[in-house]
Amino acid sequence: MRRDRSFLYMSEVDLAMTLSDYFAALMRSKIGGSAPRRDMLLRGMKVEEEKAARIGIVDSAAYDS
Repeated sequence: MRRDRSFLYMSEVDLAMTLSDYFAALMRSKIGGSAPRRDMLLRGMKVEEEKAARIGIVDSAAYDS
């Protein structure tokens, strides 16, 4: 994940879309902690690169070479 200008964001939350069961299962398997998952899926929080790396959503945050 690019360190200087990236974030993860669930625009579906802002659009009030219903998330399917398989998508919720995918998010449970990819986002380990319940607090970050709740923040992204229910609150629509943008997760910046450093926090995404810290909570384990991405492997690392690096600058583009």
